[in-house]
Amino acid sequence: MTVIRGKRLGWINQFNQPSPADFKSRVVQVDGAIIKFGHGLAKYEALAREVGRPWLAERMGESGIGDQQGPSRALVYARDLAEQANRKGCIGAVINLEEADGGWHTDSGSGTRQLIQEFRHLAPVGMPLLASLDTRLGRPNYPYQQVCADLCDGVMPMVYPAAFRPGMAPGFVEAAFRDCLTDLLYVRWAGKEIHPTIQVYDAMSPAAIRAETRALTDLLRAGMIHGGNFYTINHATQPQWEAALTFMIAEEVRMKYDDATLDRTFTALLGTLGKSLDVASTAAGAVIDHIVHHPAVEDADLTAMVSRPEFLALKERQEALQAEVERFKAAIAAAASAGGGS
Repeated sequence: MTVIRGKRLGWINQFNQPSPADFKSRVVQVDGAIIKFGHGLAKYEALAREVGRPWLAERMGESGIGDQQGPSRALVYARDLAEQANRKGCIGAVINLEEADGGWHTDSGSGTRQLIQEFRHLAPVGMPLLASLDTRLGRPNYPYQQVCADLCDGVMPMVYPAAFRPGMAPGFVEAAFRDCLTDLLYVRWAGKEIHPTIQVYDAMSPAAIRAETRALTDLLRAGMIHGGNFYTINHATQPQWEAALTFMIAEEVRMKYDDATLDRTFTALLGTLGKSLDVASTAAGAVIDHIVHHPAVEDADLTAMVSRPEFLALKERQEALQAEVERFKAAIAAAASAGGGS
């Protein structure tokens, strides 16, 4: 459980930097800020402290718009983020790994791993680290996203309806949520926190933003997310900002880890373990079948071979694995039944 569970946060980046008064007036309306590294934004860290709001450090894994060399600079980004994370008032950190700006989809996973490990080495002990990612469709299967899911404490899926579905056809907000919060995402991040970031800028009308906040509220009540973020404090017009604030997190939600989340996490973990056991059992069975039916093995040789301790141990292991597969299948069915199919 991270320190931002049950909270709504506002992002701030280097564009359209607000006045100190404007920033303070908005940050006090949320539970804290996510502040980008560099670009003269450290002043907002101090302003957040002035009004009693915590903040998270954020480093985007790129060195310029359109940059595709992000993974090769992983250590630079890790050290920048850790430097910011060690400042007064910081309660967490976010690595922002994108494809168009950064080229992280080209990473084998080694750059991502290096970034996270270096950050952990330099940052305050126990500081939560979340990943801001484009999780649409099959992207959680990309190596860099798999490493993030393994090593980070939570994910901030970018849900930007007008950016991702520029035609803005009827239902585009709901479609964007389906694109970004997939079953694959929930399996990858099972047991960890999910804090979607919604779009509150550009072409998003107040009505469309309210559709986003309704979706967030429904997901929160269902135990499928743990908070939400607004992108950004400095881009939203006043009507857009007021629409974003309709996403409210009730106190009982802040204080309670929803049972539905536990049910879903438990079922996902059982499924993952069951699949792993099934693969192992199938592989062991294939080896046994290959030995028994190999054309070069004579009957007399076969009798001696299947009596060898190595073969008997393999057979015993295969049977044990298959028993485990059946046990997990029964547990998954029981969990789904108890949770009403969640």
